[in-house]
Amino acid sequence: MGLAWVGQSIYVSTISGSHLPEKMGELMGLGSEMALFVLTGILAFLLGAFSALSGSLFRKLFKRRPDNIYGGW
Repeated sequence: MGLAWVGQSIYVSTISGSHLPEKMGELMGLGSEMALFVLTGILAFLLGAFSALSGSLFRKLFKRRPDNIYGGW
Protein backbone atom coordinates (compact mmCIF):
# COMPACT_ATOMS: atom_id res chain seq x y z
CA MET A 1 0.00 0.00 0.00
CA GLY A 2 2.84 2.35 0.84
CA LEU A 3 4.52 1.64 -2.47
CA ALA A 4 1.31 2.43 -4.33
CA TRP A 5 0.93 5.76 -2.53
CA VAL A 6 4.54 6.74 -3.20
CA GLY A 7 4.29 5.69 -6.83
CA GLN A 8 1.07 7.62 -7.32
CA SER A 9 2.40 10.76 -5.64
CA ILE A 10 5.60 10.72 -7.69
CA TYR A 11 3.63 10.07 -10.88
CA VAL A 12 1.21 12.93 -10.28
CA SER A 13 4.05 15.25 -9.31
CA THR A 14 6.06 14.55 -12.44
CA ILE A 15 3.12 14.57 -14.85
CA SER A 16 1.56 17.79 -13.53
CA GLY A 17 4.83 19.67 -13.14
CA SER A 18 3.47 21.32 -10.01
CA HIS A 19 5.70 22.86 -7.37
CA LEU A 20 3.21 22.03 -4.62
CA PRO A 21 5.04 18.93 -3.26
CA GLU A 22 8.27 20.93 -2.99
CA LYS A 23 6.48 23.79 -1.21
CA MET A 24 4.67 21.38 1.14
CA GLY A 25 7.95 19.68 1.99
CA GLU A 26 9.50 23.02 2.87
CA LEU A 27 6.41 24.06 4.83
CA MET A 28 6.51 20.85 6.89
CA GLY A 29 10.21 21.31 7.58
CA LEU A 30 11.29 18.28 5.55
CA GLY A 31 13.43 20.24 3.13
CA SER A 32 12.56 18.56 -0.15
CA GLU A 33 9.78 16.83 -1.99
CA MET A 34 11.55 13.46 -1.84
CA ALA A 35 11.42 13.55 1.95
CA LEU A 36 7.69 14.25 1.63
CA PHE A 37 7.32 11.21 -0.64
CA VAL A 38 9.17 9.05 1.89
CA LEU A 39 6.97 10.33 4.70
CA THR A 40 3.90 9.59 2.57
CA GLY A 41 5.12 6.04 2.00
CA ILE A 42 5.78 5.44 5.70
CA LEU A 43 2.35 6.79 6.62
CA ALA A 44 0.66 4.64 3.98
CA PHE A 45 2.58 1.56 5.13
CA LEU A 46 1.47 2.10 8.74
CA LEU A 47 -2.15 2.70 7.75
CA GLY A 48 -2.18 -0.42 5.60
CA ALA A 49 -0.56 -2.55 8.28
CA PHE A 50 -2.94 -1.45 11.01
CA SER A 51 -6.01 -1.86 8.80
CA ALA A 52 -4.89 -5.38 7.86
CA LEU A 53 -4.29 -6.20 11.52
CA SER A 54 -7.67 -4.88 12.61
CA GLY A 55 -9.40 -6.77 9.79
CA SER A 56 -7.67 -9.99 10.77
CA LEU A 57 -8.56 -9.56 14.43
CA PHE A 58 -12.16 -8.71 13.53
CA ARG A 59 -12.42 -11.87 11.41
CA LYS A 60 -10.98 -14.00 14.23
CA LEU A 61 -13.59 -12.52 16.55
CA PHE A 62 -16.38 -14.17 14.55
CA LYS A 63 -14.53 -17.27 13.40
CA ARG A 64 -15.94 -20.41 14.92
CA ARG A 65 -13.52 -22.54 16.88
CA PRO A 66 -13.86 -26.33 16.76
CA ASP A 67 -15.47 -27.93 19.81
CA ASN A 68 -13.14 -30.89 19.72
CA ILE A 69 -9.70 -29.30 20.02
CA TYR A 70 -7.84 -32.60 20.40
CA GLY A 71 -9.11 -34.21 17.19
CA GLY A 72 -10.10 -37.35 19.06
CA TRP A 73 -13.51 -38.75 19.77
